Amino acid sequence: MGPPRPALLPLLLLLLLGLAASARAKDATRFKHLRKYVYNYEAESSSGVPGTADSRSSTKINCKVELEVPQLCNFILKTSHCTLKEVYGFNPEGKALLKKAKSSEEFAAAMSKYDLRLAVPEGKQVLLYPEKEEPKHILNIKRGIISALLLPPDTEEAKQVLFLDTVYGNCSSDVTVKTRKGNVATEISIERNLENCDHFQPISTGVSPLALIKGMTRPLSMLIGSSQSCQYTLDPKRKHVSEAICKEQHLFLPFSYK
Repeated sequence: MGPPRPALLPLLLLLLLGLAASARAKDATRFKHLRKYVYNYEAESSSGVPGTADSRSSTKINCKVELEVPQLCNFILKTSHCTLKEVYGFNPEGKALLKKAKSSEEFAAAMSKYDLRLAVPEGKQVLLYPEKEEPKHILNIKRGIISALLLPPDTEEAKQVLFLDTVYGNCSSDVTVKTRKGNVATEISIERNLENCDHFQPISTGVSPLALIKGMTRPLSMLIGSSQSCQYTLDPKRKHVSEAICKEQHLFLPFSYK
């Protein structure tokens, strides 16, 4: 018999944001000052080893997200009405069955306790000003929301490679305009190999937006292959994000000879 076949641990992150406010965008950030944008945020993570259904796990969160713009390129992020659900079983089709977690109320209180202030002075670099008491795993979730919302300014180029700030740091991002209405992009896709992000440490720093994978040593964290794919729908008149869906996959080889 040869060496054991490496097991894979996939992690899927889904962000779904629906716009409930309107405003005209500015070139730097796509959001107009003195306006408030309201979104529905949904993130779901599932993990397991292929072929071993009993070992799968799943977590889901929902929040109301408000993005206020008191000044151009300056924002206040507010999160409220959050719920946390966890898996309790699977139906015959293999879909996870979720119920409200015991810690859901505690999670909701932590998410709504502090507002997060941020600035995007260049339209790409994101500067955060969190409260000192904000727990790291809560801040990481909010960072994930921000990185999903802030798209680069519109250009005439159909494809370009940009270095953009995300929850994982500054990342090389392949930006493709899929659909235009006149001269305005209405559908954009972004692909990233997260391993190419600066200072990317998927485990040891706990940077997952759901803070589900953390606490392992740096050598072991290097055995993870990570990628991210995002699809954006934009308001054709005002150019801001009306919907964003992001999927992440982290493949872990726990039985690798390395």
